[in-house]
Amino acid sequence: MTARVRGRRLWLRAQAHGHAIPVYVVKAPLFDPEDPKIECDAYYNCEEPVILVRQMDNVDLMRQRLHHELLHVCFGAHSGDSLDKVFGAHKGRGKREEDVCSFLEPIQYDLLVRNGWLKYPKPPRVK
Repeated sequence: MTARVRGRRLWLRAQAHGHAIPVYVVKAPLFDPEDPKIECDAYYNCEEPVILVRQMDNVDLMRQRLHHELLHVCFGAHSGDSLDKVFGAHKGRGKREEDVCSFLEPIQYDLLVRNGWLKYPKPPRVK
């Protein structure tokens, strides 16, 4: 379902957990799968798997949103028992994971970029 979003362009393919995760830039607004009334800049669909990032004029912000979604990819590699230890029981796990990614991402992204350790390619423009 996610992969059929119209007005998208392949940005890159991330290799993780033994398979490729395509990352697309999309022109259309994105909505939070948990609450379709909330617009978001990016999201990772672990079922497909695919990452969508909304096209913006601020390229650095697009890269930061990609970094955030890649943190979600990292958590997806762990078993349920490991996730239970970090995020607690199933109920509310998604919210807690989002909170942890939101906590880590801005500082980690800034640290890696400032020191020249993180270089995502420039995203394509969607017409």
